Amino acid sequence: MRIQMRPIEAIRRLRREGWDERQGKGSHLIFRKEGKRVVVANHPGDIPTGTLREIARQAEWEWPPKA
Repeated sequence: MRIQMRPIEAIRRLRREGWDERQGKGSHLIFRKEGKRVVVANHPGDIPTGTLREIARQAEWEWPPKA
């Protein structure tokens, strides 16, 4: 099963959930909340599945996401 999410969708969800956004290097954005950190690369196209799984783990999202 291939899970797809565009970077802007992950960024919007993190913002909605109250993560503090900080500028990273280049096109990378760093989000912080309660001592945790999530890095999202704002590149065109979908986030690779392994990268998305790691973002979900760091942000404590359910994996695999329910449709």
